[in-house]
Amino acid sequence: RYIATSRQIFEEFQEEGMSAERIVRIPNGVDTEKFRPAADPEEKAALKARLGLPPVPVALFTGIVLARKNVDFVVRVFLSIRRQGIPGHLLIVGPGEGPGGELSGSYFDSLQAMIREAGLEADVTFTGRRPDVEDYVRASDLFLFAPRKEGMPNVLLEAMAGGLPCVVSRISGIEDVIEPGVNGYVLDIAQEDRFMQVAADLMQDGDLRARIGAKARKDIQKRYSLDVIADRYVVEGFIARGGMGEVYRVLDRELGERAALKTILPRSDRDPLSLDRFRREIQLARKVSHPNVCRIFDLGRHDDESSGNVVFLTMELLQGTSLRARLTQRPMEPDE
Repeated sequence: RYIATSRQIFEEFQEEGMSAERIVRIPNGVDTEKFRPAADPEEKAALKARLGLPPVPVALFTGIVLARKNVDFVVRVFLSIRRQGIPGHLLIVGPGEGPGGELSGSYFDSLQAMIREAGLEADVTFTGRRPDVEDYVRASDLFLFAPRKEGMPNVLLEAMAGGLPCVVSRISGIEDVIEPGVNGYVLDIAQEDRFMQVAADLMQDGDLRARIGAKARKDIQKRYSLDVIADRYVVEGFIARGGMGEVYRVLDRELGERAALKTILPRSDRDPLSLDRFRREIQLARKVSHPNVCRIFDLGRHDDESSGNVVFLTMELLQGTSLRARLTQRPMEPDE
């Protein structure tokens, strides 16, 4: 089976000749408790002050700062808005393409040059890699994201969960999430002027931001929260215990199929860095297709009064010998 995180990817698989029965639709999930709006204007103002941001509308971009993410498009749009005299600040949160995620290289230098040429260095902040992205989401007022090509990005779900009105380019799966003009805005990359105008309108209209952002969060809570993902599984039996948690056999009620569910030990599920690492591993593991490697589907969470907060991974359930037992029999060949 193949995992499709959006309708567009599902259709692309079918165009490649895969039957619909072999494609599983499993959307990305987002922690809607971690990514939430500020409770009130006072909390947002306090967060801006703590993070060194000015008391003006803040446009946010989160992600790796490299050409594929089209960050220069976002910068141009923001600079055009500021040239009109509209107050605002651009906040770019994420690592660069230098060693260890350092913000360096020719692409980053070109962004800096563009900002210097406009004389607006004080209006743009690059944070580099941050472990507290949710605080920057909560401190921001709108989200700008314009990659040329992208799968369903978790950063978009996180921004919407944070109650931010999002202006994004037309990328894979976006129609599954954003209803234009209702819970966000979707524009073609070629519509740079229109992209700028929509962002400018949001920066000037707090009521519009609040209305679009509230609908965005409501829709994410309803369809993409980790709790919603958790409700589809029924535990049928215990499989094994490991260093990171316990593994159970479960029934996926939506698909009517068995899967493996691995609960994460509390020491890991409370660590933001560990959870971020799990999310990156999920994205990588979804690309693996090998008969001896189980594929990871998603990260979820279940809350109740008796068991508390349980964070888990769902994985493909493979029958057969465990890796430890297999290695005790004989050395494995490279193609295994």
